[in-house]
Amino acid sequence: MTLFKHILLSAGLSLSAETTALAQALYHEARGEGYHGQIAVGLVIKNRVLSDRWPNSIHEVIHQPYQFSYVHEMDDKTMHNEDARETAYRAAQAVLYSDQWPSMGNVAFYHTDAVKPLWDYSKLQKEVVVGSHVFYSCVVSSC
Repeated sequence: MTLFKHILLSAGLSLSAETTALAQALYHEARGEGYHGQIAVGLVIKNRVLSDRWPNSIHEVIHQPYQFSYVHEMDDKTMHNEDARETAYRAAQAVLYSDQWPSMGNVAFYHTDAVKPLWDYSKLQKEVVVGSHVFYSCVVSSC
């Protein structure tokens, strides 16, 4: 059993519900990135769950106000594209059930290169670009 899976189970969370929540986030946030891009986004969510600064479940992390755009911008969150849905579920399961993926350090923020969120970039360090997503870690205690 992976450490992350153990943490989720210890908190009394449903792995099925957490997997579905993560797959839905990956589908809507990164389906154009393919499998590895979805893994990268999934690792951001995983890092947040493992951090003391965010809630301790995937569902709660994803549904924090204005953290993931699809949550507050989309009424219909159905995963209509079957191939993309299958990829999102495979990526979600890999993030949840495998330790083979790096944690990406403290990476806890990302955006597509098509936007520039109004963040305080003096508190963030650009870590990596995966596809069209740019990933950041926090360099101060209050990001």
